[in-house]
Amino acid sequence: MSPCQKIMALLVTLTLAPALWAQSSGITYHGRLQQAGEPFSGTANLQFVLFDAPTGGSQVGPTETRIGWPVAAGLFEIDLDFGDAAFDGSPRFLEILVNGAPLTPRQAVRAAPVALYPLNGNRGPAGPTGPQGPAGPAGPQGPEGPAWASLFTVEAGGSIAYETGESVISFGTPAMPNPDLANSLVIGNETNEASGAGAVVVGGGQTSGGDSFPHVTSGVNSTEVGGASNVASIDFSSVFGGSSNSASDFGATILGGAGHTADGVLSVVIGGLANSAANSNAVVAGGTMKAADTDNSPALGGERPMSITTLNSNDGHRSQGL
Repeated sequence: MSPCQKIMALLVTLTLAPALWAQSSGITYHGRLQQAGEPFSGTANLQFVLFDAPTGGSQVGPTETRIGWPVAAGLFEIDLDFGDAAFDGSPRFLEILVNGAPLTPRQAVRAAPVALYPLNGNRGPAGPTGPQGPAGPAGPQGPEGPAWASLFTVEAGGSIAYETGESVISFGTPAMPNPDLANSLVIGNETNEASGAGAVVVGGGQTSGGDSFPHVTSGVNSTEVGGASNVASIDFSSVFGGSSNSASDFGATILGGAGHTADGVLSVVIGGLANSAANSNAVVAGGTMKAADTDNSPALGGERPMSITTLNSNDGHRSQGL
């Protein structure tokens, strides 16, 4: 083949080969070879040299030589590899020699092979942050702890509780639907309930034979200390010990015993059994089934029902006993 033989439309396509994912520096070169204006068929000795300038300049990478390379109907395809360092983002130009004769001009190597340079660490700037993806599925539930383990947990109503067996310590929190209950406190049996703002249960309450005997403090700042099945249902009412007692008016107080009711404002039952202080400032000091059922009346012990009424008048005090 004479030196006048030439390659026309040399760079029809220039692509990465075999694939970008394999991080190869190879390219596939497609060319067309003509002789005397007609497509050439046969074999040719081909050389490919990469430079850093369209003329002159320095060679980049090795010379790729193919001896007796087949050409069919003027077309040929050849894989070239000038090494990873050849493409660093700088301009590159390919010189082709046919049977030792260089063809001009050199061909600019563009786009696809230049895209290889990030594989050598010369990465371009980061693109913008994409939108947040959807939340992933919930993770699996962890293994159950040992039977004796007990941890603080957040209850459905927003309180924080520590339980072990049938005992509980429960604190109200600001996360509760009613912020006023943030100051409530329960210590004792798990069935105890402090449902008033600032209500407190300390100790007591029990579960027996499947039945529950809880304390209930549902009044504002109401208090229960010890015992079982006591109720302090009105603001500032208190029960201190005993069982089945009910303080159900403002400031009503029961100090012990069983089966008492203090349902007058600031009424007091101090002890005994089944006593009742039913009106304002009424006081029962002890005994059994005593009733102080009018304002400011006292009942002072004994075993039979007694009602004492004390009224203020111009003539002084009047007391009536039964």
